[in-house]
Amino acid sequence: DVSIREALRDAPAGAILTFAPGLSGQTFTLNDTLGSLVVTKDVGLDASSLQPGGFTLRRTGTNRLLVVNAGVGLSLNHLTLSGPGESTPASGGGGGIQSTGRLSLNRCRVTSHSALGNGGGIPSSGLPSLRQTTLSQNTAATGSGGALHVLSGLARLDACTLSGNKAADGGGGLFVLK
Repeated sequence: DVSIREALRDAPAGAILTFAPGLSGQTFTLNDTLGSLVVTKDVGLDASSLQPGGFTLRRTGTNRLLVVNAGVGLSLNHLTLSGPGESTPASGGGGGIQSTGRLSLNRCRVTSHSALGNGGGIPSSGLPSLRQTTLSQNTAATGSGGALHVLSGLARLDACTLSGNKAADGGGGLFVLK
C-alpha cells in the first residue's frame, strides 16, 4: 500500500504498476501543492484489472497530472485522466500529460484538461502512441492542439476518438508540427 507518487519514485525501471482490486471505480485527486507526478524512468500504470469500474487520476489545480521526462517512457493502460475543465488551465502546455519522452496510452480517456499553451490534453515531443483512447473536452487556451499537440511530426493513433476539443491557434483535436 503506497501512493502513486511513491510507487513511481520507488519502482525499478521497466516496472508495470498495477492497482489494488479495492480501487475499482475510485478517483485519485492530485494534491496541487505537491506538484505533478514526474516520470523519471521507464514505467507503466495498468488499471486493466479494475474493469468495469476503472481508475481515475484527477487534477483540480494548475499543475498537470503527469510529466514524462526526456529519454524515458510511460505506458498507461485503462486509466481516465480527468481535469477541472477550462476554468483552471495548467501553466504552459499540457493539462493532462506533458511528454518529452515516449508516451503510450491504451484504452485510456484524457478529458476536461486545459492549458495556457499547446496541447490542452497532451503536448508531446516524442512519438506518442495512442490505441483505443478517447481525448475529449480538452482546450489549448492560447496555443494549438486542443487534445494533442505533436512536435516531432509523428504520432500513432489507432481507433481513437477526439471529440469536443478546441484550441485558440488551430488543431482543436490534433496539431502535428513537422
